[in-house]
Amino acid sequence: MADSESTVVFITGASRGIGKALTETYLLQPNHTVIASVRDTSSPSALSLQSLPTAPGSRALLVKIESTNPTDLSTAIKHLLDVGTNHIDVAIANTGGTSGRKLALVETAPPEDVLDLFEITAMAPLYFYQAVLPLLLK
Repeated sequence: MADSESTVVFITGASRGIGKALTETYLLQPNHTVIASVRDTSSPSALSLQSLPTAPGSRALLVKIESTNPTDLSTAIKHLLDVGTNHIDVAIANTGGTSGRKLALVETAPPEDVLDLFEITAMAPLYFYQAVLPLLLK
């Protein structure tokens, strides 16, 4: 099925947690293309997305995105256009995390940890929205 005939859902942080649950849910809807972004497309958690059950006409597309890297987003959008994705119906900015660091009290938090967290939780959704907006408007 061409993406022009399906509902296209783009989910960041799709390899685990809420993102994976959303990916599973949308794939069980008929005629859905789920663009699932992951940091590493070769990781076991990412590869498991390819074998999730799907409804008729539904499929998953994996794209590599480190959400704080706007270059990854533009590369992913170019790839989507190259494979025939001509629109996006739903964009879900689900990326989150602490960069593997333990959260500290404000009075003792290293400023670089706070900046990393801000980049992930505030800037990454902005980068995502700006990258997908042209396809959302189609």
